[in-house]
Amino acid sequence: MYERFHGTILREGWRMAFRRRHFTSIHQLRAEADAWLVHYDNRRKNHGDLMRGRTPKHVLDSFNQSKAA
Repeated sequence: MYERFHGTILREGWRMAFRRRHFTSIHQLRAEADAWLVHYDNRRKNHGDLMRGRTPKHVLDSFNQSKAA
């Protein structure tokens, strides 16, 4: 699971970011990572066996709702 996430962030996050711009500080790198994680958690649909096209936020929200009921 973690290996797949690392591959995804490398392929869709870092490689794309380093093609677009030159980072001069750790703060710029952190802002880029934070923005990508917001996209990954809230907007990027995942198509693994357990995710079935849902975002991580949607899965977590569904779990929390069923746990509260």
